[in-house]
Amino acid sequence: MTSKEVKYPEFAERLNKAKEKAGIELPELSKNTGISYEMVRRYTLGLAQPRTDGMERLAEVLNVSAPWLQFGESLMPQAGAIAIQEEVDTEHTHFEIQMYEYKLSAGTGNFVWVTNHKEDPLTFRERWFRARRLNPNTLRGMYVRGNSMEPDLKDWDTVIIDISDLDIADDEIYAVVFKDKFYIKRIRQTEDGLLLISSNPDYPPIEVTPESSHQFQLLGRMVWRGG
Repeated sequence: MTSKEVKYPEFAERLNKAKEKAGIELPELSKNTGISYEMVRRYTLGLAQPRTDGMERLAEVLNVSAPWLQFGESLMPQAGAIAIQEEVDTEHTHFEIQMYEYKLSAGTGNFVWVTNHKEDPLTFRERWFRARRLNPNTLRGMYVRGNSMEPDLKDWDTVIIDISDLDIADDEIYAVVFKDKFYIKRIRQTEDGLLLISSNPDYPPIEVTPESSHQFQLLGRMVWRGG
């Protein structure tokens, strides 16, 4: 193997360091991440580097953060932390947020985020995440469909949902599932439950009562929108 074949030596070094610290061998790493043995082997040799979803799976199994594994910030921070060395030029440090679609099972209400590989990921500077105290690993980009949230959100606007933010704050916008349907709505708490409120007055509020609360699932809060 020549040095020219090694495209990602620094990533491979971090991956091998995390693998050794976790005491995980290649077969186990392949099994636990769902990534083929040959591809994981190529990662450890620096011949390839995974996309965002693969990077997240590796980081989760190895108990490190995806930004550290991909970019090398800090001294191997735990998953969920974004620790940046002082010498890192944060003006030129970027993280990606993958675009997603979803699958929703009628009758059961089971919701699954599905990576949209047809769309390029959203890219933001590290300082954007730090200023908002956001973890890129818990963010999901997606498109808004329909006009129920106009003028705040228009059809085909892009939004980012933080799936770790599951505390309801009045008049914030959330992604939710209710009665087997997916919504992006403003939520308001009432004495009797919740109201899912559209910005467009043509759409009446949807009431979530104690009796129907078992059909309600909070998916996360909207933290950004783009046209």
